[in-house]
Amino acid sequence: MTKKRRSTPGLKRHLRDYGQRFLQTLVNGNVVAQNLDRLAEGLTTLLKSELRTHKECELFWKGIKPALTGCPKDEHFSTYANILAYGFVHLLDRYLRVWEIMISLVEQQILPAPRSNPAILDIGSGPAPALYASGDFYQQLK
Repeated sequence: MTKKRRSTPGLKRHLRDYGQRFLQTLVNGNVVAQNLDRLAEGLTTLLKSELRTHKECELFWKGIKPALTGCPKDEHFSTYANILAYGFVHLLDRYLRVWEIMISLVEQQILPAPRSNPAILDIGSGPAPALYASGDFYQQLK
């Protein structure tokens, strides 16, 4: 029989006492927008460095439409240009959605999770936005 894991009283009290202050700090510091800008800048730098020729840009552009369909077939990811297109279309949007979820969980006093139990499973969300967003979120808690 598996024991049900419970949150510690200290964490519940901490969330109750400081959760709203933490969220206000995020808003006042424009933290989510700054992180999104940093990620967008990195994505822009990557695309500029990888798409140097007319042919590379053409292949990238051809990969945009399938990426917009949301869930392209596996063969879509057989070329590097298509992988870049998929990241371009989905990374920033999904990163922001994960932040919105994390903020909602703080509002509901579910996050932050106890240090002994942080686990993130990111399946099917695209170019790992949940890992980036969660890492940035927990960095703000420090």
